[in-house]
Amino acid sequence: MYNLLISLGIGLTTAVAAALFLPHWYEWVLPALVATAVAWFVGARRINRRLEAIFMKSMQDLQAQRPEVAIQTLKDAYALDRWQFLVRAQVDAQIGTILYLLRRNDEAEAHLRRGFVRHWLGQGMLACLLFRRHKLDEAKGVLEKAIAVTRKEPLLFGLYAFMLDKAGRKEEAITVLQRGVAAVPGNAPLKDNLLALQNHRRIEMSGFGDAWYQFMLEPVPQARIQQMQQQQGMVARPGFRPGRAPGMRAR
Repeated sequence: MYNLLISLGIGLTTAVAAALFLPHWYEWVLPALVATAVAWFVGARRINRRLEAIFMKSMQDLQAQRPEVAIQTLKDAYALDRWQFLVRAQVDAQIGTILYLLRRNDEAEAHLRRGFVRHWLGQGMLACLLFRRHKLDEAKGVLEKAIAVTRKEPLLFGLYAFMLDKAGRKEEAITVLQRGVAAVPGNAPLKDNLLALQNHRRIEMSGFGDAWYQFMLEPVPQARIQQMQQQQGMVARPGFRPGRAPGMRAR
């Protein structure tokens, strides 16, 4: 909000200054509009950088297994909402995803409902909460809105189809997967699951990778848990550097 007011103020000041030297109104409108747009862009960029720094700090807290500290770090970003639209919605989406992973479902739902609709992971988690509470139609509404603004996130289509199939709405699930294949033609898990349902087989979500298990609708396979534990052990080993396979030469 403050950023908008400041930008409008700069634009108005520019218009008044231009009017002192230019005789026709249409000659100073363009400079005023340009000044407003530039001021808005610069202010928004500055606020976004501050917000990104807070998000990065919260991620570090999460990686250090300090979720409560991460949540409090994110709440500090609420103050930026006075300066820029949709900041609170972005922060609520981030907090909601953390609370969901902590299985604090009531708190998570409250934040996710207020969350930014373009935060597709948060919207997917909200849909999962509603699905577990047998509110499938409401979950569908959440996913439809998320897909409308995200469009090319294949996991949203997969999640949607999974819920419909579990609820016994196989034909609807097929339709959703067909939409997904049309939106993201090269996605193998969507194609495989569409073929599976058309041939009366079950949906297999593991093809979406670890991102799927964040929704906690299926348990993580034991083999994957063991693999992650081995990877963590490799990271902890002295001399091992993440991001470089053993034996690779530095460029």
